[in-house]
Amino acid sequence: MSVISVNQKLATELGLNYDRESGIVAGFYNGYHIAFIMQNNLRQIVVSVSNGTGQMPEKEILKQAHKENKKVLSNPSVQGYRATYAIPNAMTDNGKLERSAAAAAVLTEFLRANSLRDCSELSGRPDESSCYYVGGTLRFLTQDEYNTERNRAQSSFDEKAAKRGNPVAGIVGALLGSLVGVLAMVIIGQLGYVSVWAGLVMGVCVAKGYELLSGKFDFVGLVCSLLVMAVMVYFGNQLDWAITIARAYEANVFDAFPVVNEVVKANELLPVYYRNLGLYYLATLIGAIPTLIGLLKHQQLLTVSYPIGPEAHESVVYVSSDDDTDSEDDE
Repeated sequence: MSVISVNQKLATELGLNYDRESGIVAGFYNGYHIAFIMQNNLRQIVVSVSNGTGQMPEKEILKQAHKENKKVLSNPSVQGYRATYAIPNAMTDNGKLERSAAAAAVLTEFLRANSLRDCSELSGRPDESSCYYVGGTLRFLTQDEYNTERNRAQSSFDEKAAKRGNPVAGIVGALLGSLVGVLAMVIIGQLGYVSVWAGLVMGVCVAKGYELLSGKFDFVGLVCSLLVMAVMVYFGNQLDWAITIARAYEANVFDAFPVVNEVVKANELLPVYYRNLGLYYLATLIGAIPTLIGLLKHQQLLTVSYPIGPEAHESVVYVSSDDDTDSEDDE
C-alpha cells in the first residue's frame, strides 16, 4: 500500500474523512476532533484540547500521554491548545495502519481520563469546533473563526501573489542552497554510497534558497531549481572524484579538481565515473523532484480553504487574486 492507501484505509476504519488534496485524515472520533498529517515522511496525530474551563492544558499532562504509550505516541509537541504526537513508523503498511488506529484510541482515552475537552486551537471554545484546511495548514476552529481565518488567508495570498518574484536573485539563492546538497552528496559518496537522502536535501535546500531570495516559489522557480540541481549534481560528482583522487595521489583537492576527467580516462575508469554520475542523478530525481513538486503543490493549496472534518463535503472556497470575491464549488 502507498501512503495514500494507508490514509484512505485509516479514514475508513476510524470513520474519518480523507482529504485527497492535502493528504490529511481528519474528523470526529471518540469524542474529539483528531487529524493525521504527514510531516517529514512521518505520520503525526494532532488534537486541540482545553482543561475543561477554557484554559490551556498543562504541557506536562499532555506529554504524559507519550510516556504511557511509547509504542504508538512519540515526540510530543504542545503549542497552546494544540498537541501533536509522532506515530513511530512500522515495517509494513498494515503495521502503520494498526499503530495509527491505536494512537487515536489511546490518545482520546487519555484525554478523557484527564478531563481534557475538545476545543478550538485559537480561543479554547468547545462549541462547534471542527477541522479545517486554511492557508496551507490544518486548523481546529469554530465556524466563525474559520470564516475570519479564511479571509485572512485570502488577504495574505493576494498580497503575496501581487509581488513579482526575482528569478535572478532566486537562482543565486538556489545556488547557495545547493551547496548544502553538494556537501551531503560528497559526505555520503566518500563513505561509498549514493543516497536518495542527498537528493532530498538538495531539493529542499535549492527550493528554499530560491524562495528566500526570489520572494516566491512558482513554476519559474521550479524550472530554475531543476536547472541548478542538474548543474550542481555534476559539480558534486566532480568534487567527490577530486577528493578521491587527492587522497590516492596525496595531492591537494584544488589541484585534483581540474584534472578529474583526465585522471579518470587515464585509469580507464570512465564506466565507473558515468555509473556514479547516473546514480547521483537518479538519487536526485527520486529525492528532489517530488520535494519540488510537493512544494509547488503546497503553494497552490494556499489558494483554497475548506472543511476537512465532518463538514468535509461542504463547499470549497478558492482564494483568487484576480477578483475580490471567493468562488465556491458545491460538492
